[in-house]
Amino acid sequence: MLLVILGAGSSYDSAPTHHPKESQELLERPPLADSLFENRPIFREAMRRFPAIQPIIPLLQRRHGRSLEQQLQVLAGEGHVHPARAQQLMAVRYYIQYILGRTEHAWLYEVADSVTNFKSMLDEIDRCTPKGHAVPIVSFNYDRLVEDALRSRGTAIATLNDYIANDRFKLFKVHGSIDWVHSTGIKTAELAESPNQWGAVAVVTERAPTLTLSKEFLIAAADFPSGMLHDELVAPALAIPLEDKTDFECPQEHLTLLTSLLREASSILIIGWRATENHFLRLLTANATPGTNVFIACGTLEEGGATSDRLRRAGLQAHFQVFPGGFTDLVTKREYTSFLQAVVCR
Repeated sequence: MLLVILGAGSSYDSAPTHHPKESQELLERPPLADSLFENRPIFREAMRRFPAIQPIIPLLQRRHGRSLEQQLQVLAGEGHVHPARAQQLMAVRYYIQYILGRTEHAWLYEVADSVTNFKSMLDEIDRCTPKGHAVPIVSFNYDRLVEDALRSRGTAIATLNDYIANDRFKLFKVHGSIDWVHSTGIKTAELAESPNQWGAVAVVTERAPTLTLSKEFLIAAADFPSGMLHDELVAPALAIPLEDKTDFECPQEHLTLLTSLLREASSILIIGWRATENHFLRLLTANATPGTNVFIACGTLEEGGATSDRLRRAGLQAHFQVFPGGFTDLVTKREYTSFLQAVVCR
């Protein structure tokens, strides 16, 4: 069985007409993790709209050699002595949801004209792999570009069960999604003024130090930020980028099915994933079959090699093949077709 793993690099390089080497500075391009707080107009607007985040913005923009995940890990660790950190990190959730909702729409409809490498990838996998075999897709991306590609194939995702109900492609978003939320237990009736999304965001952010979020996942309407759903205040169900996350932001029934499917995978296609999520590496290496064949496309040979090195150090016993390019090159040169045919369909 084929397992597909998608990282931020796959969304970053998802429009074939806008190769990163040719148009890297596009303001609508989905950001990589380290670029989530860079100086873009949409990002600056979001920084103004979420004032609780403003005290930590300088620390997230100028990190002096640290990755964004490392810097956020440090800030999260200070929460026990500085309660304002909980408010700031809650604001980070809303901020990420807001900017990715804005960039996703602009990228998909204004830049890519709905033509993405995800659609080509699904088509090629469907052509090359045996019919009747499930293909699990693990995505670390908060955006819904894969959902758009699935919808173009007739798989509409309206409920959480729809992500894993399809017999062919099953999508596991282990770090959450921009339209997933958790209930906070606060009723809209508690708002001092007329209920609206921004007022709800302000209340949830203010009360973050004492909030216990529901473990239930809900899908909110595409109205970002999502501070309110029906008669309750909600918070985005997405994992803040931390260096060593301890939990997945994903329904338990999804994780249970994913764990069982990992044991069946004989080949893994990795696109734009750096293999830095230790919690998933532990899950993968604990369940993967020794001798798995792995094909990696992460932009360059150096970046792909770094991913394979991390997987080896994590204990994955596999045969690695690194492609010297990113998602657009992989799709348009069809370099993974031979991998799919020779390895998956053997």
